[in-house]
Amino acid sequence: MWFYWLVSIVVCAGIGGLLGSLVDQTRNGAVLGLLLGPIGWIVLFFLPKGQKPKNIGYLVVMILAIIVGLLVINALVR
Repeated sequence: MWFYWLVSIVVCAGIGGLLGSLVDQTRNGAVLGLLLGPIGWIVLFFLPKGQKPKNIGYLVVMILAIIVGLLVINALVR
């Protein structure tokens, strides 16, 4: 069971990277695919075009916000 879970995470990240390459945001696509799966693929196309984060702090804050959001959703579902 864990094997399939890990494979699906890697596949979602790969697809996110491929979709991100269409809009010149490969790394953001891979991270969003890794963290959010298919929802991250959709979010990728709503990100601002042509703007890159000025430092790594922006990306870290974005990832932490997504993780906290997922934890809240998980707590509400249970």
